[in-house]
Amino acid sequence: MLMFVVATSACGTSSHLDEVSDVTQADLVGTWRGADESLLILKGGERFEARSLKTSYTAGAGVHVESKEVVSGTGKWAFGHYTKDWVINLWFESSGSATLFIASADGEKVIWAWVGDGDSFILKKRGAQARI
Repeated sequence: MLMFVVATSACGTSSHLDEVSDVTQADLVGTWRGADESLLILKGGERFEARSLKTSYTAGAGVHVESKEVVSGTGKWAFGHYTKDWVINLWFESSGSATLFIASADGEKVIWAWVGDGDSFILKKRGAQARI
């Protein structure tokens, strides 16, 4: 698997999250939901849809920026292990990108991102895929 990392390491997980030792694409494909109706759908074929995703990102044409550190759009995704973190890279359709991290909370895999002054934003996997 080829992966390009566009952000630096998270320097470990957020204080209330645990590291994960192994991640597969099957663990990630599906619908992930967070606070404030945030939604990330990771599809097979390495496509994604995002709505109100809270993360630090590299802005570019084609990325719909709703407000500071909140972004929506579609594009391609890939995951891999970078230093000691499992990461997901999102590349938006025209340009722009974001890096998310994979961890465990209460034994369940979660996707999370640093936002603001060191706060973390967490997405949890939910059942059937939703449509944006």
